[in-house]
This record gives sequence, structure tokens and C-alpha cells, in this order.
Amino acid sequence: MERLTPLLAHGSQGIDQWQYVRQLGQAVAAAMRARAQLVREFSQLDQTPATALVRAGRIGARCAPVFEDARHEVALMTTPLGAQTIRDALLGWLDVHVQVCGALVRAAGTRDPRHVGNAAAALCNAQPFAHRYNLARRRLAERLAA
Repeated sequence: MERLTPLLAHGSQGIDQWQYVRQLGQAVAAAMRARAQLVREFSQLDQTPATALVRAGRIGARCAPVFEDARHEVALMTTPLGAQTIRDALLGWLDVHVQVCGALVRAAGTRDPRHVGNAAAALCNAQPFAHRYNLARRRLAERLAA
């Protein structure tokens, strides 16, 4: 997911939507930092197989609260008319990352490496949500700039 870009708003509904997009941008920024850390550390698990499951659990435990907090924050926001698609896509993306973190924590707790595979598969499920979010954000930006 890319950063949110400034939009020019016209009318009170546009201002509400613009403010909403700005608020979402804060949640997105925190989640993107956590995702970068998650992906970076996840990709390094194979470097030391003996400790991979323990490290997987630490990664999941460290990153999960960021995704959970962002999800909670977005879910509590009042969504203005015309921004529901953005909200739904972002919540889906955040849900996937919460699931990934949960699978990593389960891998450590159960010592079952299949959970690491489940986390990797789940991480791929985030892409369609990111695409929907970016497309909806771009469409809203175009409407507000018109």
C-alpha cells in the first residue's frame, strides 16, 4: 500500500472525506512500518533453522499489537459517505496481518513449523486488499479533486 497523497476537497462532504483519509493515513503508516519489519524478519527465518520457531513467535508477538491497534482505530472511525470501500479494504488488509502474526505465535507455542507455512500463505492474501484499498483511495482522490 502506498502513502496517502494530499487531496483538494470541495464542500463539507469532501472535507469530511479528506479528514477521514488523513486519519486513515496515520493508521496505514504505522501498519506499513510493522509490515516492513514483519516481512524483513520473516524472510530471515531460514537463516538459523534451529531457532526459527522461537523467532517466528517473537515476530508475531511484536507486530500483532500494531496491526490490532490500527484495526481497532479504523473500525471506530465514522466512515463518511463514499469511503466505505476504502475502510473495508483496509480492515481486510489489517485482518490478514493479524492472522499472520497469530500463526507465527502459534508456530512458536506448538513447535509446529506448519504454522509458519500458514503465515506465509496468509501473507499472500493481503495483496488483493491492498489493491482494493489503493484503487478506492485513488478514485476518492479523483472525486475530491474534481
